[in-house]
Amino acid sequence: MAAKKRSSRWWKKRCDEWEAVRDSVTAREFSETWGINPQTFSWWRHEFRCRERARDASLVPVEVVETRPSEPVTMEATERWLEAELPDGIKFRFTEGTKADYVAQLVCRVHRGG
Repeated sequence: MAAKKRSSRWWKKRCDEWEAVRDSVTAREFSETWGINPQTFSWWRHEFRCRERARDASLVPVEVVETRPSEPVTMEATERWLEAELPDGIKFRFTEGTKADYVAQLVCRVHRGG
């Protein structure tokens, strides 16, 4: 039997409902009550937490570092960069003007492993 297609709005509502009762009902019990796969429910909860962090990502500190190339570069070839580094040392480099939402979502997905 194929899984029933549900919108992200439906999943968000279920996640919010579970958050309201999570002190008395486990996620597994809640998902079974709704007839949904507990792993799928877990994935959606994680997805919404990540989306929330991505929305708040504009509030993280940013350090602008000037680098000097080893060889002379013409002004046309000079670009400014934004760098993001995860606690495990993975670094990202984005050109100036890259949308903050894109940076936040990419960093969040890599940091959580998928």
